[in-house]
Amino acid sequence: MKRLKTYLRNSMKESRLNGLKKLYIYNNIRLDVETIIDEISEKLRRL
Repeated sequence: MKRLKTYLRNSMKESRLNGLKKLYIYNNIRLDVETIIDEISEKLRRL
């Protein structure tokens, strides 16, 4: 487990770090889970 965690920490790309930063900054905003799920489901997906 220690090796896996170290690998995941060392392999973070800029987009993941930006996402984590946004989560930290905007942690006090209430989110509507149903709305988020609807928006994600409407986006095109590659299969």
